[in-house]
Amino acid sequence: MGVDPAINVVYPKATVQRSQSGIFSKEDSNVFTRTLIITNTKHTGPVELTVLDQVPVSEDERLKIDIVSPRGLKIGGDGVRAGQSATTAQPGVVAGNAATARTSAYGVDAGVSANAGKWGSAVATAKKGGEVAWNVKLNAGQGVKLVLEYETAFPSGESVVGVDQSSRPGLFD
Repeated sequence: MGVDPAINVVYPKATVQRSQSGIFSKEDSNVFTRTLIITNTKHTGPVELTVLDQVPVSEDERLKIDIVSPRGLKIGGDGVRAGQSATTAQPGVVAGNAATARTSAYGVDAGVSANAGKWGSAVATAKKGGEVAWNVKLNAGQGVKLVLEYETAFPSGESVVGVDQSSRPGLFD
């Protein structure tokens, strides 16, 4: 066992978008986005792998954490189809191309095109401890982009350690 040199993994630093909402009760929120790109450079056949990541888990009811993407993914819930071709330039298209894609309850999914799912398949699940797992089948010579996006929301004037580096007292300082 060990690292397979034919599988390339790119896992850049997360991006963060900050915002504030609410009229009477102000709330700050941050949307964290992690994008993982995996490429199977083997020419002989598909590989099956499990990719693990994690979203934070709050023990304070003032800090809310919601998974935004993969769409429909709920902690402790059923698995959802996820991923898109690493070469697909259109966001939201799971597989195939825009001309053959159709909308489902979880966003856009593959149509009946011969190219649909050419990269393979991925199913994401989320466990109660915040662990997110993708079971991926990646075809030879193909790449997949897996996106994990979650939103944290907390009362304005509070801060979360590791998110807001100011010296204000916060939820977890």
